[in-house]
Amino acid sequence: MNYMDYTDDLCMNMFTSGQSTRMNASISSSRSSLLSSLGCTPPSGGGSCGTAGALSTTLVTTTSATLNWSAVSGATSYNVQYKTTAAANWTSTTSSTNSKAISGLSAARAYVFQVQAICGSTNGVYSSQGSFTTSSVSGCSDIYESNNNSSTAKTISVNTNISALISSSTDVDWFKFTTVSPNTNVQVNLTNLVADYDVKLYSSSLSTLATGQNSGSTSESIKRNTTTATTYYIKVYGYNGANSGTQCYTLRVNASSTPFRYEDNNSNASKDDLLSGIVAVPNPVNSQATFEFISDIATSSSVSIMDMTGRLVYNSNYEIQEGVNKMQMDVSTFGKGIYVIMIQQNGDRRMGKFIVQ
Repeated sequence: MNYMDYTDDLCMNMFTSGQSTRMNASISSSRSSLLSSLGCTPPSGGGSCGTAGALSTTLVTTTSATLNWSAVSGATSYNVQYKTTAAANWTSTTSSTNSKAISGLSAARAYVFQVQAICGSTNGVYSSQGSFTTSSVSGCSDIYESNNNSSTAKTISVNTNISALISSSTDVDWFKFTTVSPNTNVQVNLTNLVADYDVKLYSSSLSTLATGQNSGSTSESIKRNTTTATTYYIKVYGYNGANSGTQCYTLRVNASSTPFRYEDNNSNASKDDLLSGIVAVPNPVNSQATFEFISDIATSSSVSIMDMTGRLVYNSNYEIQEGVNKMQMDVSTFGKGIYVIMIQQNGDRRMGKFIVQ
């Protein structure tokens, strides 16, 4: 109902969509200062000070970590205390912002920390405890550097484990390998991850063939079944700057004459839907979409996206792999509406529909 129509009844508890949009626009523009206003904060010397929440830890190494928490309205500084879980006494420090980098820690130890907000002369209560564990000291070393681009990619052998480091937020590792008939089917495994690392497989001409990008420290795996012997490139990198200067990851390329099975597509869609068309996940989508489908062969294809008027908004080439394919795309620039994605493969075409909201 329209809350603003001044009806004298007991149901005046809802707004129209337009009214909600207008109020949100007002708060986020001309009245945005209300979001950080201290008007409800008691003056110094009286009242209360809020409690920090959302405790988290980033950039954890063997001897250091950055502690983070949500900002408290009216806080001018923060008291921070931390210790190992087995210790009786706290180590105390202060911060003028809602994060604090600490050092001098012990490797492979579990720590806890708490934060107290200070609002002028009023102190809040200490927060609940956050926890983290420092990294273990590792004896691994990286013998492949420098290999930060495709032109310096280091050649590796198939069916062999290799160890290397993503040692900084800008470090990227490139490798290359060559298959020999009849062992032309390949599986790339990235394991023993200390952080959120991803992997990409490229053709000899550096066209992207597949991407493994599970979240967190979950292992990555890419399969490509083909009868063609060729050279491939691999790129290993940290998502959003993830890295470790002490702990190596393990990369292994398996090559076989027998095709590797695609047992788990991790999709909410049925196998029939993936075989017959293209499924968008999620749908509707706001920005990042994953288009899923199954192919019985590995081949080159053309990908096109049209709006409902038939206007072409995207067109590109895509290397399809045998089995489950997951093509990720940023659709935030498309504008709201209904779109059709079409993939043309060896004279055949498959289509799917999705909504950008």
